[in-house]
Amino acid sequence: MRGAGYWLWKPYIILDAMAQVPDGTPVLYADCGVEYVDDPAPLLSLLEGRDIVLFDNRLPEWTQAAFTKRDCFVLMDADIREHWNARQLDAAFQLYRAGPVARAFLTELRDCMRDPRILTDIPNELGRENLPEFVDHRHDQSVLTVLARNHGVETFRSPAIPPQDGDERSRYPKIFDQHRRKNKKLGKYLRMRLKRALWARPAKKVAR
Repeated sequence: MRGAGYWLWKPYIILDAMAQVPDGTPVLYADCGVEYVDDPAPLLSLLEGRDIVLFDNRLPEWTQAAFTKRDCFVLMDADIREHWNARQLDAAFQLYRAGPVARAFLTELRDCMRDPRILTDIPNELGRENLPEFVDHRHDQSVLTVLARNHGVETFRSPAIPPQDGDERSRYPKIFDQHRRKNKKLGKYLRMRLKRALWARPAKKVAR
């Protein structure tokens, strides 16, 4: 199963982090498959006057029509050309200001993602075929993009690519390296710790 459950856990983690800080605190989420290459502080200025800051995917041609199954559009009241042609967001980076607006958005995101017809790869059930451009369903990114557009959330350049000429709204450096390479040393260390924890458990007594 992709994303250890199609990334359903993501809004839960962000909501949990938000519950542990005072309202007004910036909460930045980044996938474990990215590495910081610069100070993320410049991103925080994007929260001025905003509660939710989301980021575009790398390429304009990565549209929702190509990377979202039809049932996701239908069930989220978004089966219209405006949503089909929208550039898909990159769910690897999400920035929120802790507070009622962000919590309501993330709660709605969580609730939508809990519907397997919206989130997972199961075939469409509502009688409409995928759009002609369809390549693959992108799960949390597909749902996040629809919801953000439904709520009119402003989006910005991906912080995993360098600044581009003429984009005055995204004047921050490349902050993340989105490599998604496995950390073999960390994986080996975690496996070792897990084995030790398992072997350290007392054996269960067997009733005779």
